[in-house]
Amino acid sequence: SGDGFASRDPLIPVRKMLAVGGIVDYVVLNEPYAWASRARGPKACHWTPQEVAQHLKPFLANLRALMPDVQIGDAEPLWKDSDAGEFAKWADTYAKVTGSKLDFFQMDFDFTRGDWVQAALIVQKAMQARGIIFGVHYFGNRADGSDRKWLATAFDRSQAFASAGGHPDQVILQSWHPIPRHILPESEHDTFMAFVLRYAKSQGISGK
Repeated sequence: SGDGFASRDPLIPVRKMLAVGGIVDYVVLNEPYAWASRARGPKACHWTPQEVAQHLKPFLANLRALMPDVQIGDAEPLWKDSDAGEFAKWADTYAKVTGSKLDFFQMDFDFTRGDWVQAALIVQKAMQARGIIFGVHYFGNRADGSDRKWLATAFDRSQAFASAGGHPDQVILQSWHPIPRHILPESEHDTFMAFVLRYAKSQGISGK
């Protein structure tokens, strides 16, 4: 197994939030299709998409019992061997098996894939045609070595998709790398918030 699997009750964070008076408006499924159906290897599940969706049903029912109005989306990786068309088929299978469509779908890229922009455009069109909010993840490379280079890489990728006609409904700016090292202040060039504001400005979004 891989991402999307848990050895304990996956709703523990939701229950803790509710216990202190919090509200959970959104839940993102962590790559269940990729790791349960697409992943290969001796420990992989090799489930069909229908089986993946069927295994999700109890979790979704328990989640909606706690938060009836929660919006549920899915984040999936675009691996080198992924067919861009398979994600629309997965979204359709999810809707048919679970009884409700995804509220949003987020694409996590293998940026070493040369046609990631074109593939993302295919997924964007398919999801938006189904009334599913489409989101993309932008980040730099672990090997970039410096905050400045990492942030420049992430920004350039965002501009590459926009220049090709990409208009995601959601944009997720994130890092699971040791860099960048600082979130603030936004007035400094090499901080994460400076990157956020730079991206917003490039999209005509006011920082105020």
